[in-house]
Order: sequence, then structure tokens, then C-alpha cells
Amino acid sequence: MRNIKLIYDNNATWEKDYILELFSNVNCDIIYIESGKLNYELEKEHNIINNNIFVFSSNSYTYKEILNVVLRIRPKIIVHLSDEYGDRGEYTHLASHTKLLLHQHHFNHYPYNNYNNIIQIPLGYMTGMFDGKKALDYKTKPLLDRKYKWSFIGAIKQDRQKLINNFSKKFKENFVGNNMLPSEMRNIYNNSIFVPNGKGNVVIDCFRIYEAILSGSIPIIVCDKSEFNERFYFNNDIPPFIYEKKWSKASTKCKQLLNNEEKLKKVAKKNYRWLK
Repeated sequence: MRNIKLIYDNNATWEKDYILELFSNVNCDIIYIESGKLNYELEKEHNIINNNIFVFSSNSYTYKEILNVVLRIRPKIIVHLSDEYGDRGEYTHLASHTKLLLHQHHFNHYPYNNYNNIIQIPLGYMTGMFDGKKALDYKTKPLLDRKYKWSFIGAIKQDRQKLINNFSKKFKENFVGNNMLPSEMRNIYNNSIFVPNGKGNVVIDCFRIYEAILSGSIPIIVCDKSEFNERFYFNNDIPPFIYEKKWSKASTKCKQLLNNEEKLKKVAKKNYRWLK
């Protein structure tokens, strides 16, 4: 039996290790496509029609460009990466040209109900974070042996200063930083109990959440309930993240959780099982 071809848009650099792990149980020959060469490169390939998984970033190509490729190579699975701003609902219609459409960000105003073959997947983790190995094979440090009660790595934007202020009042043992290598972030998360996640440029969903879970940490989410349910819909498999509407309440909940070791461990395991 011929191997299926995994056609990967090389512009999607953050997710490369993650996508390879996602399809690690499939016998794939990987074809990396350089920026702007999608049509040209695929014209040279043979045995890909009806025998491929197509992974692309909508930050790199227009819907018309992607649709033309999809109609020609007829993928078994399409993976749509990016779309944080929620203004690309037309990509949803790619579901009518494949058996399965996987996408990262969920928006209630998109026409998902027109199809029954669309699944939201977690954002994933940054390439190089787990040294090119499977993140699920990474050996994490016992939760109660960790140096930091919480850590935050990232630029200050949106509500992130409130996050830092509230958690700093409750816990002295913390790490706050920015501009780190993916493997360095993994080491910090692997040495942290909690990883509060402030809003990014637009939405609350962030790579940090899943990177933390895979490092054995517990992610903390603060937003209103409607935003939480929309962003983390996951086909009605709502994740068990620690959630509050205010950072003051979130930091207090974490403080209380530290006084109950068994419950703390159960929360971490529940998040990991959900993501796995």
C-alpha cells in the first residue's frame, strides 16, 4: 500500500512538530511547500491525488488559491491553521471537498452547522519545544517538586499586567519573562505548578495553554463565560481548565488549591487526559 502524502505549508512554522505528532500513527511521506510555491511544487508531485493530507495556514494563501489546490489534489483530510481574527469563515466550506476538516479557532458566526465533518483541534505547541520528539512522551517533573508556583512567559498586552499583579500578590515563587527559546519555555513550565494565560492579540485561546499542559502544568483562564464556551468549544468537549471571570478570583482559587494536594494532582491529570 502506498504511503499517504502529508503536504505541509512551510509558512506554518510554529505547528510543524505538533502536526507531525498529530499524524504520527499514519504512514506519511512529508512534502514541505515553500512560501508562494504551492501550485508550482504540487504540479511536480505524482501519486498525491486522493492520497494526501493537506496542511496550510490561511495567513499565507487566499481562499481562492487554497480552493483551487483542493479541487485538484482532493485531500482526504484538510488542516486549516491560523484564523485568530475570525474573519475567514469561507474556509469552512472546504469541508465539502474532503472527508475531514480540522481547524484551530472556533467562532460561533461561522457556518459549521452546514457540515458534519469539521473538528476543532487545540492550537498545539511551538516547534522545538520538545526537542523534535513527541510531546506526549515528554517526562514531566512531579507537580509538588516544582520551583515556581506560577510562571508567565510572553509580551505584556491586553489583561496580562493584571494577571501578573494579582498572582504576584498571592505567590512569591514565580517566573515572568519573554523572548525565550521554545525549549527554555518548556523547562520553565515544567518547573511551574500554574500557568495563567492572558489574552493574546485578539482571543483568549493561546499556544501557552497546551504547552503548559504537556509540561505537566495547570493552565488558568480568565474571560467571560460566553467567550470561554465559544473559543474552547471543541465539538462540545469543553476542556477542564481552571476558569474564572476575574484574575483576583483566579489567583485565590489557585491559592486554595495548593492547600489540597490530592485535588491539585487530579486537576493536572484531568487536563492532561483531556488534551491527550
